[in-house]
Amino acid sequence: MNVLLQQVASLTEPKWKEQPRAKGITIEMEMNFQTIPLVMGNEADLREALTNVIFNSVDAMEKNGKIILCTELNHPYVTIKIYDTGKGMTKEIKQRCLEPFYSTKGKEGTGLGLSMVFGIVQRHEGHLEIISEENKGTCIVINLPFVAENKVEKKPEESKEIKIRPLKILVAEDDPNVREVISLYLEEEGHKSVITSDGLEALQKFPTEPFDLVITDQAMPNMSGDQLAKKIKYISPEMPIILLTGFTSFLNSDNIASYGIDFVMHKPLNRNKLQQALSKFFLAKEIS
Repeated sequence: MNVLLQQVASLTEPKWKEQPRAKGITIEMEMNFQTIPLVMGNEADLREALTNVIFNSVDAMEKNGKIILCTELNHPYVTIKIYDTGKGMTKEIKQRCLEPFYSTKGKEGTGLGLSMVFGIVQRHEGHLEIISEENKGTCIVINLPFVAENKVEKKPEESKEIKIRPLKILVAEDDPNVREVISLYLEEEGHKSVITSDGLEALQKFPTEPFDLVITDQAMPNMSGDQLAKKIKYISPEMPIILLTGFTSFLNSDNIASYGIDFVMHKPLNRNKLQQALSKFFLAKEIS
């Protein structure tokens, strides 16, 4: 878990260091790790949860501040604490922040951040605690059951992973946090992403560069994801298009093609979902 936290701190550095610095804000990252046993879990899901907590911490800081990552052993759990010196939460926000689609970020937020973190922690048979007071910062405490050393199974030697060639991917997403998560995941896999904030901007960008794939959110200002998909298919009928959405009311396996959509990824997004989606389009072609 200590290694995973270090990876997340590195991957999110543009969010907590570079972007605030461009606005004249300095955010420091401090790590206080104890020696802890292994945690059994899904690495991609846990990375997604920790990334979202750090993003929330950064969003809560309107001036210079600090984020502190800590680990410790509290039998039978490994405890992860992510503390920030941001504006903290009111009692109402603290009571409601785990509700799906509840957001304090207005149009910029999906409200899936902390509720998604809570869901991931629950699936790992863990516990989530929020310690926060208005104007005094927030501490997110995650307790995950650890695995005794004698119970850790040795994995059989795995066959060599087949890598997808580096791709150039056009992304249309109006939520800045989701944009950054997608960008981080694609970069980790060796792909290059061109990020746009709505369908209209993506449509204007599409003819200017050779893309291998388009990933678009559904609900966006100016032009929705399905509208963008139809227009791109008109320009380039063979272009694979993935729709990212938290809603499924108008979509099913029978009608997505009529919208120009080849595959639907449901929010919340994680690295595994993205890898599977890319493999669907490109792995088979490269093996054949």
